[in-house]
Amino acid sequence: MIFPLFRCPDFFQKSNRSPILLFAGHKTTTSMLIWFCLELARHPEVLQPARVEQQQFATLQVSLEQLGQMPYLEQIFCEIERLHPPVGGGFRGVIKPFEFKGYHVPAGWMALHSILATHRIPTIYPEPERFDPDRFSPQRQEHKQRPFSLIGFGGGSRISVGTAFAKMKIVAAHLLHGYQWELVPNQSLDSVQVPICCPKDWLRVHFQQL
Repeated sequence: MIFPLFRCPDFFQKSNRSPILLFAGHKTTTSMLIWFCLELARHPEVLQPARVEQQQFATLQVSLEQLGQMPYLEQIFCEIERLHPPVGGGFRGVIKPFEFKGYHVPAGWMALHSILATHRIPTIYPEPERFDPDRFSPQRQEHKQRPFSLIGFGGGSRISVGTAFAKMKIVAAHLLHGYQWELVPNQSLDSVQVPICCPKDWLRVHFQQL
């Protein structure tokens, strides 16, 4: 799937990024794996139990059945989706007029929903800026307090068909099982939202095989 994406010319004058006029679905995979490597490098207390979970599998040849036996890895990707959604929002056409907090929204308008703001509602996600995969543990399940609280890939009948592809758990499992990595110094890790959510300088890491 390819969608048109318009970029502000001023953006290019302030960054070293090249223009992107077409946006392909694999960009969401890039975003999720970048933040996976970055957040686990930042949080050894999360990396360690993720590695322990992988020790139950004696081979790097991970099967589809084994991918379903990695609940902690799934929690990590849910938290990455929450804190660093690949896309910051989306548009929906209004087919019926409605009232929202005293405002009238007529049919025919285009409504923008903010994924970023939704994922940082503190009454749903306490300390929303903190990276905490245990939010999605069976004991807490913060995303199930209200409908559509985790919408990085949409929700309901409009959920993205590429959700599982974007998470690429098989790549993450391979990294956890066979590699260690560290961040290269002197790079900006500030988050940039356009065209996808990623660090300003993308991400440079040193990988070493275990």
